[in-house]
Parts: sequence; structure tokens; C-alpha cells
Amino acid sequence: AFGGAGFAALPVLPKFLIETACLTAAALVLFGLMLRRGASDLLRLVLTGVILGVLLRGLASFAQRLLEPSEFAVVQQASFASFGPAPRPLLLIAALALGLALAIALRLSSRLDVAALGRDAARSLGVDHDRLVLATLSVVALMVAVSTALVGPVTFLGLLAASLAR
Repeated sequence: AFGGAGFAALPVLPKFLIETACLTAAALVLFGLMLRRGASDLLRLVLTGVILGVLLRGLASFAQRLLEPSEFAVVQQASFASFGPAPRPLLLIAALALGLALAIALRLSSRLDVAALGRDAARSLGVDHDRLVLATLSVVALMVAVSTALVGPVTFLGLLAASLAR
């Protein structure tokens, strides 16, 4: 049986990699759905994330009523951030992933100045605005996914990142 004890017994490295992959994939699916429908404002994207967060918190509350207290303690422990020391292999992988994301962000930086002029202006200057926005959001998703998988979910992290980006 793969219950709370089974989850707690999982090796740290595979759990980190699976969490990072799942978080990145979920963000890319959300970005793809929101941007494919022509939603040009990112505020709608952030609000969708907040709504999904409230939905998932509600599901966690529902699970609290269904699960045994010892099983829910495992769920609760996994749903709070832990800023204690992280294992060295995780730090190395996180550093490599964040370094890769930083290199990609630096490579995109010159085109982001053009994209800041707006979709029409960027297209007239030869920048594929939609592809650039998706690539930039993918880099941000990777950075947030690595950070979240490393320390756990921090509720305000997405809102903080959006505010700092402005």
C-alpha cells in the first residue's frame, strides 16, 4: 500500500525530480490554455492561479475530513514550506536547473525589451511575441517549480514574483 508511510519512505531525489516535473508541466498546461485562447493580459493568468490555489486548498480541507489523522499529517507536512537544510544532491540539481534557466533568461532579455512595447509593436519589429511570452513564462515556471519542490509551497511566491516583475 502506498499510504503516508510509503510517501514518507520515498527517496528524496526522485521525489524532488517528480515534483519539479509535475509543477512545471502543470504551469505549462495552464499557460498554454490561457495564451492559446488569446488572453493577452497576464492578470487573468495570475487570477486563474489564485482560483486554482483556493480550489486545491478546499480539496485539502475535504481530504482532512476523509483521511485518518495520521495519514493527513503526512499530507499536511508536505503542504507547508520547510526552510531547513536541504540535502546536497538536491541543492546541486536545483543550482544546475536555476543556472540553466538564468542562461535562457539572459538570452531572451534583449527580445523582452521589444516585447514590452506590446504585441503589435513587437510583431512589427520582427519578434514572435506569443512564442517569446510562452518561453519566458516557461523559464519562470521552471524557476518556481524548482524552488517549490525544494522548500515546499509558499502561498505568496507566485504573487510576489508577478509583483517584482513589474
